[in-house]
Amino acid sequence: MLKTIILYCHYFFAIQCQEQYKIPASIQLAQAMLESGYGQSNVAKQSNNCFGILAFSNWKGDVYRVNKNLAFRKYDSIHCSYQDHAEFMAYHYKSAVGKNWKYWVTNCKGYAAHNSYWKVLEKLIIDNKLDRFDTI
Repeated sequence: MLKTIILYCHYFFAIQCQEQYKIPASIQLAQAMLESGYGQSNVAKQSNNCFGILAFSNWKGDVYRVNKNLAFRKYDSIHCSYQDHAEFMAYHYKSAVGKNWKYWVTNCKGYAAHNSYWKVLEKLIIDNKLDRFDTI
């Protein structure tokens, strides 16, 4: 049930970003599900940060501070989180922009600390049929 709620609350934002930044909606939805624990993480709840994007010293916006050494970007809305994430992905994965989700999970590396990150995203996309949103 929680997966369904997150999916239908967020898919509109992912589709908007797909149109603007050419990143598959399925990629953003899977990342949001994984990174935010289906919207239940403290970071997501306290900062509208659906992707766990850290706030480094060059971040000019608000922050959600977990402790003195760990801060996450804080957004006014979930939509702002999706926009910032899409800009981040488009900048760091230029060669994948405009490609389908399978290209992303096969060719994009280095996003997360663990090596199986993109395999986990692939499973989320397949299990939840998230690729259906890529054609809207």
